[in-house]
Amino acid sequence: MASIDISVIIPSKNNKAEIAEIIKRLSDQTRDIVLEYIITDMNSTDGGVVDFLELVKERDLNGCVIQSGGTNVSAALNTGLYKANGRYVTFVFPSRFYKDYFNDYFYAAEKKGAEFIFAQPPSADDGEPVIPEGILGTDIVVRLIKSSVNIDFTAVMLRRDFLMKNKLRFDEDCTLGYAEAFIYSVLLCNPAIGYADVRLEREKLSEDGGSSSPATNNCFDRLDAMVRVSSTAKDLHKDDGVLNDAFRYEKLPAIMMSCIDKLIDEGFNKTSIKNIIKSKGYDGYLNFSSYTSSDLRNKILVWKYLPFVYKP
Repeated sequence: MASIDISVIIPSKNNKAEIAEIIKRLSDQTRDIVLEYIITDMNSTDGGVVDFLELVKERDLNGCVIQSGGTNVSAALNTGLYKANGRYVTFVFPSRFYKDYFNDYFYAAEKKGAEFIFAQPPSADDGEPVIPEGILGTDIVVRLIKSSVNIDFTAVMLRRDFLMKNKLRFDEDCTLGYAEAFIYSVLLCNPAIGYADVRLEREKLSEDGGSSSPATNNCFDRLDAMVRVSSTAKDLHKDDGVLNDAFRYEKLPAIMMSCIDKLIDEGFNKTSIKNIIKSKGYDGYLNFSSYTSSDLRNKILVWKYLPFVYKP
Protein backbone atom coordinates (compact mmCIF):
# COMPACT_ATOMS: atom_id res chain seq x y z
CA MET A 1 0.00 0.00 0.00
CA ALA A 2 1.28 3.48 -0.85
CA SER A 3 2.26 5.67 2.08
CA ILE A 4 -0.61 7.80 3.34
CA ASP A 5 -0.34 11.55 2.87
CA ILE A 6 -3.39 12.64 4.86
CA SER A 7 -5.61 10.83 7.35
CA VAL A 8 -9.10 12.28 7.13
CA ILE A 9 -10.93 11.68 10.42
CA ILE A 10 -14.71 11.97 10.20
CA PRO A 11 -16.81 11.60 13.36
CA SER A 12 -20.26 10.39 12.46
CA LYS A 13 -23.62 9.55 13.92
CA ASN A 14 -26.35 8.87 11.38
CA ASN A 15 -24.70 10.93 8.64
CA LYS A 16 -25.20 8.41 5.84
CA ALA A 17 -25.86 10.85 2.98
CA GLU A 18 -23.28 13.40 4.10
CA ILE A 19 -20.48 10.85 4.51
CA ALA A 20 -21.01 9.50 1.00
CA GLU A 21 -20.96 13.02 -0.44
CA ILE A 22 -17.79 13.93 1.47
CA ILE A 23 -15.94 10.84 0.26
CA LYS A 24 -16.95 11.38 -3.35
CA ARG A 25 -15.96 15.04 -3.36
CA LEU A 26 -12.64 14.59 -1.59
CA SER A 27 -11.59 11.62 -3.73
CA ASP A 28 -12.41 13.62 -6.89
CA GLN A 29 -10.51 16.69 -5.65
CA THR A 30 -7.34 14.95 -4.45
CA ARG A 31 -6.37 12.45 -7.15
CA ASP A 32 -2.63 13.07 -6.67
CA ILE A 33 -2.73 12.88 -2.87
CA VAL A 34 -3.06 9.59 -1.00
CA LEU A 35 -5.82 9.84 1.59
CA GLU A 36 -7.17 7.44 4.15
CA TYR A 37 -10.70 7.92 5.44
CA ILE A 38 -11.33 7.03 9.08
CA ILE A 39 -14.98 7.07 10.08
CA THR A 40 -15.39 7.03 13.85
CA ASP A 41 -18.95 5.90 14.23
CA MET A 42 -20.96 6.73 17.33
CA ASN A 43 -23.69 4.07 17.31
CA SER A 44 -25.26 5.02 13.98
CA THR A 45 -28.46 3.22 13.00
CA ASP A 46 -28.91 4.49 9.43
CA GLY A 47 -26.83 1.88 7.60
CA GLY A 48 -24.22 4.42 6.60
CA VAL A 49 -21.33 2.21 7.69
CA VAL A 50 -22.12 -0.43 5.09
CA ASP A 51 -22.58 2.20 2.38
CA PHE A 52 -19.23 3.77 3.26
CA LEU A 53 -17.38 0.46 3.04
CA GLU A 54 -19.00 -0.28 -0.32
CA LEU A 55 -18.01 3.17 -1.61
CA VAL A 56 -14.41 2.68 -0.46
CA LYS A 57 -14.26 -0.65 -2.27
CA GLU A 58 -15.92 0.74 -5.41
CA ARG A 59 -13.44 3.63 -5.66
CA ASP A 60 -10.43 1.63 -4.45
CA LEU A 61 -9.81 4.00 -1.55
CA ASN A 62 -8.07 3.57 1.79
CA GLY A 63 -10.68 3.60 4.49
CA CYS A 64 -12.03 2.00 7.63
CA VAL A 65 -14.78 2.35 10.18
CA ILE A 66 -14.07 2.34 13.90
CA GLN A 67 -16.95 1.86 16.28
CA SER A 68 -16.56 4.52 18.93
CA GLY A 69 -19.75 3.57 20.75
CA GLY A 70 -21.93 6.04 22.58
CA THR A 71 -19.06 8.41 23.30
CA ASN A 72 -18.90 12.14 22.63
CA VAL A 73 -17.27 13.71 19.58
CA SER A 74 -14.01 14.42 21.41
CA ALA A 75 -13.54 10.74 22.22
CA ALA A 76 -14.45 9.78 18.65
CA LEU A 77 -11.82 12.16 17.28
CA ASN A 78 -9.19 10.71 19.62
CA THR A 79 -10.11 7.22 18.42
CA GLY A 80 -9.44 8.40 14.88
CA LEU A 81 -6.08 9.88 15.87
CA TYR A 82 -4.98 6.56 17.37
CA LYS A 83 -5.81 4.79 14.12
CA ALA A 84 -4.33 7.38 11.74
CA ASN A 85 -1.35 6.47 9.54
CA GLY A 86 -0.95 9.64 7.45
CA ARG A 87 1.87 12.13 7.65
CA TYR A 88 -0.82 14.73 8.19
CA VAL A 89 -4.22 14.52 9.85
CA THR A 90 -7.30 16.62 9.37
CA PHE A 91 -10.87 16.49 10.63
CA VAL A 92 -14.02 16.78 8.54
CA PHE A 93 -17.38 17.34 10.17
CA PRO A 94 -20.48 16.35 8.18
CA SER A 95 -22.31 19.51 9.23
CA ARG A 96 -19.36 21.81 8.43
CA PHE A 97 -17.80 20.95 5.10
CA TYR A 98 -15.57 23.26 3.03
CA LYS A 99 -14.96 23.20 -0.70
CA ASP A 100 -11.64 22.52 -2.41
CA TYR A 101 -8.96 23.27 0.17
CA PHE A 102 -7.16 19.94 0.67
CA ASN A 103 -4.73 20.39 -2.22
CA ASP A 104 -3.81 23.93 -1.15
CA TYR A 105 -3.24 22.86 2.45
CA PHE A 106 -1.19 19.80 1.55
CA TYR A 107 1.13 21.49 -0.92
CA ALA A 108 1.57 24.50 1.40
CA ALA A 109 2.54 22.12 4.20
CA GLU A 110 5.02 20.25 2.01
CA LYS A 111 6.58 23.45 0.67
CA LYS A 112 6.94 25.14 4.06
CA GLY A 113 7.67 22.12 6.24
CA ALA A 114 4.73 23.12 8.39
CA GLU A 115 3.25 21.21 11.31
CA PHE A 116 0.12 23.34 11.63
CA ILE A 117 -1.61 24.51 8.46
CA PHE A 118 -4.64 26.75 8.10
CA ALA A 119 -6.17 29.28 5.72
CA GLN A 120 -4.49 32.67 5.97
CA PRO A 121 -6.97 35.30 7.18
CA PRO A 122 -7.52 38.31 4.88
CA SER A 123 -4.68 40.83 4.83
CA ALA A 124 -4.70 43.91 6.99
CA ASP A 125 -5.53 47.33 5.56
CA ASP A 126 -1.85 47.98 4.85
CA GLY A 127 -1.60 44.79 2.76
CA GLU A 128 0.55 42.96 5.30
CA PRO A 129 -0.50 39.42 6.27
CA VAL A 130 -2.41 39.26 9.54
CA ILE A 131 -0.31 36.28 10.59
CA PRO A 132 3.29 36.71 9.35
CA GLU A 133 5.59 33.85 8.43
CA GLY A 134 7.65 32.50 11.31
CA ILE A 135 5.20 33.55 14.02
CA LEU A 136 5.15 31.49 17.20
CA GLY A 137 2.08 29.48 18.12
CA THR A 138 1.89 31.29 21.46
CA ASP A 139 1.67 34.62 19.64
CA ILE A 140 -1.22 33.28 17.55
CA VAL A 141 -2.99 32.22 20.77
CA VAL A 142 -2.74 35.78 22.10
CA ARG A 143 -4.09 37.16 18.82
CA LEU A 144 -6.96 34.65 18.90
CA ILE A 145 -7.82 35.67 22.44
CA LYS A 146 -7.74 39.34 21.46
CA SER A 147 -9.88 38.50 18.39
CA SER A 148 -7.35 40.20 16.14
CA VAL A 149 -7.22 37.02 14.02
CA ASN A 150 -9.66 34.22 13.37
CA ILE A 151 -8.82 30.63 12.48
CA ASP A 152 -11.55 28.16 11.65
CA PHE A 153 -10.78 25.33 14.04
CA THR A 154 -12.64 22.83 11.86
CA ALA A 155 -10.42 23.47 8.82
CA VAL A 156 -6.84 22.81 9.89
CA MET A 157 -4.23 20.22 8.94
CA LEU A 158 -1.60 18.93 11.37
CA ARG A 159 1.57 16.85 11.23
CA ARG A 160 0.77 13.57 12.94
CA ASP A 161 4.28 13.07 14.32
CA PHE A 162 4.08 16.51 15.98
CA LEU A 163 0.83 15.51 17.71
CA MET A 164 2.34 12.22 18.85
CA LYS A 165 5.58 13.78 20.10
CA ASN A 166 3.68 16.31 22.20
CA LYS A 167 0.97 13.81 23.27
CA LEU A 168 -1.77 16.09 22.02
CA ARG A 169 -5.35 14.89 22.06
CA PHE A 170 -8.89 16.19 22.42
CA ASP A 171 -10.31 16.80 25.89
CA GLU A 172 -12.83 13.98 26.32
CA ASP A 173 -14.51 15.74 29.24
CA CYS A 174 -15.51 18.56 26.91
CA THR A 175 -18.67 18.48 24.80
CA LEU A 176 -18.61 22.13 23.73
CA GLY A 177 -15.49 23.96 22.60
CA TYR A 178 -13.39 20.81 22.24
CA ALA A 179 -11.96 21.90 18.88
CA GLU A 180 -11.02 25.31 20.26
CA ALA A 181 -9.32 23.78 23.31
CA PHE A 182 -7.44 21.28 21.13
CA ILE A 183 -6.13 23.92 18.71
CA TYR A 184 -5.05 26.18 21.57
CA SER A 185 -3.17 23.22 23.09
CA VAL A 186 -1.47 22.52 19.76
CA LEU A 187 -0.43 26.16 19.33
CA LEU A 188 0.98 26.31 22.87
CA CYS A 189 3.54 23.69 21.76
CA ASN A 190 4.77 26.13 19.09
CA PRO A 191 4.45 24.05 15.92
CA ALA A 192 6.01 25.22 12.66
CA ILE A 193 3.25 27.41 11.25
CA GLY A 194 2.20 27.43 7.63
CA TYR A 195 -0.82 28.84 5.92
CA ALA A 196 -2.44 28.25 2.57
CA ASP A 197 -3.52 31.08 0.31
CA VAL A 198 -7.09 29.89 0.00
CA ARG A 199 -10.45 31.34 0.91
CA LEU A 200 -12.60 28.85 2.75
CA GLU A 201 -16.07 28.42 1.33
CA ARG A 202 -18.46 26.47 3.47
CA GLU A 203 -20.87 24.03 1.90
CA LYS A 204 -23.64 22.73 4.11
CA LEU A 205 -24.28 19.04 3.51
CA SER A 206 -26.70 18.51 6.36
CA GLU A 207 -29.94 20.25 7.22
CA ASP A 208 -29.81 18.81 10.74
CA GLY A 209 -28.13 21.18 13.14
CA GLY A 210 -27.86 18.46 15.77
CA SER A 211 -29.26 18.37 19.24
CA SER A 212 -27.96 20.45 22.09
CA SER A 213 -27.26 19.33 25.62
CA PRO A 214 -28.63 21.46 28.45
CA ALA A 215 -26.90 24.81 28.70
CA THR A 216 -25.76 24.11 32.26
CA ASN A 217 -23.68 21.21 30.98
CA ASN A 218 -22.36 22.52 27.67
CA CYS A 219 -21.26 26.05 28.43
CA PHE A 220 -19.34 25.12 31.57
CA ASP A 221 -17.67 22.24 29.74
CA ARG A 222 -16.08 24.84 27.50
CA LEU A 223 -14.96 26.90 30.48
CA ASP A 224 -13.49 23.88 32.28
CA ALA A 225 -11.59 22.83 29.15
CA MET A 226 -10.12 26.30 28.67
CA VAL A 227 -9.12 26.44 32.36
CA ARG A 228 -7.09 23.29 31.74
CA VAL A 229 -5.55 24.85 28.63
CA SER A 230 -4.62 27.97 30.61
CA SER A 231 -2.91 25.74 33.18
CA THR A 232 -0.91 24.18 30.37
CA ALA A 233 0.07 27.66 29.21
CA LYS A 234 1.39 28.43 32.70
CA ASP A 235 3.34 25.18 32.83
CA LEU A 236 4.91 25.56 29.39
CA HIS A 237 5.36 29.34 29.32
CA LYS A 238 5.44 30.53 32.92
CA ASP A 239 7.57 33.57 32.02
CA ASP A 240 5.24 34.75 29.23
CA GLY A 241 3.22 37.36 31.11
CA VAL A 242 1.31 38.51 28.03
CA LEU A 243 0.12 35.00 27.24
CA ASN A 244 -0.93 34.18 30.79
CA ASP A 245 -2.64 37.53 31.29
CA ALA A 246 -4.53 36.94 28.04
CA PHE A 247 -6.00 33.76 29.50
CA ARG A 248 -6.63 35.09 32.99
CA TYR A 249 -8.03 38.49 32.18
CA GLU A 250 -9.60 38.04 28.74
CA LYS A 251 -10.23 34.46 27.60
CA LEU A 252 -11.61 32.94 30.79
CA PRO A 253 -13.77 35.95 31.72
CA ALA A 254 -15.09 36.09 28.14
CA ILE A 255 -16.14 32.44 28.27
CA MET A 256 -17.62 32.96 31.74
CA MET A 257 -19.75 35.84 30.45
CA SER A 258 -20.80 33.80 27.41
CA CYS A 259 -22.00 31.08 29.82
CA ILE A 260 -24.01 33.66 31.75
CA ASP A 261 -25.52 34.98 28.52
CA LYS A 262 -26.46 31.50 27.40
CA LEU A 263 -28.09 30.66 30.72
CA ILE A 264 -30.12 33.89 30.58
CA ASP A 265 -31.20 33.04 27.02
CA GLU A 266 -32.23 29.57 28.25
CA GLY A 267 -34.57 31.20 30.78
CA PHE A 268 -32.58 30.90 34.01
CA ASN A 269 -33.16 33.77 36.41
CA LYS A 270 -30.13 35.81 37.44
CA THR A 271 -30.20 34.75 41.10
CA SER A 272 -30.09 31.10 40.07
CA ILE A 273 -27.20 31.82 37.72
CA LYS A 274 -25.22 33.52 40.48
CA ASN A 275 -25.88 30.52 42.73
CA ILE A 276 -24.70 28.12 40.02
CA ILE A 277 -21.50 30.12 39.51
CA LYS A 278 -20.82 30.26 43.25
CA SER A 279 -21.51 26.55 43.80
CA LYS A 280 -19.12 25.62 41.00
CA GLY A 281 -16.43 27.96 42.29
CA TYR A 282 -16.34 30.01 39.10
CA ASP A 283 -16.44 33.46 40.74
CA GLY A 284 -12.68 33.83 40.25
CA TYR A 285 -13.02 33.74 36.48
CA LEU A 286 -14.70 37.13 36.45
CA ASN A 287 -11.50 39.02 37.25
CA PHE A 288 -10.38 41.85 35.02
CA SER A 289 -7.39 44.18 34.72
CA SER A 290 -6.01 46.84 32.41
CA TYR A 291 -5.43 43.96 29.95
CA THR A 292 -9.17 43.24 29.69
CA SER A 293 -10.96 44.75 26.70
CA SER A 294 -13.24 47.64 27.62
CA ASP A 295 -16.42 45.94 26.37
CA LEU A 296 -15.75 42.80 28.42
CA ARG A 297 -14.79 44.82 31.50
CA ASN A 298 -18.04 46.77 31.29
CA LYS A 299 -20.07 43.56 30.97
CA ILE A 300 -18.39 42.09 34.03
CA LEU A 301 -18.94 45.25 36.09
CA VAL A 302 -22.63 45.43 35.20
CA TRP A 303 -23.13 41.74 35.92
CA LYS A 304 -21.34 41.95 39.27
CA TYR A 305 -22.85 45.16 40.61
CA LEU A 306 -26.03 45.80 38.61
CA PRO A 307 -27.24 42.33 37.64
CA PHE A 308 -30.88 43.42 37.52
CA VAL A 309 -30.13 45.65 34.49
CA TYR A 310 -27.69 43.29 32.81
CA LYS A 311 -28.67 42.06 29.34
CA PRO A 312 -26.76 39.62 27.11
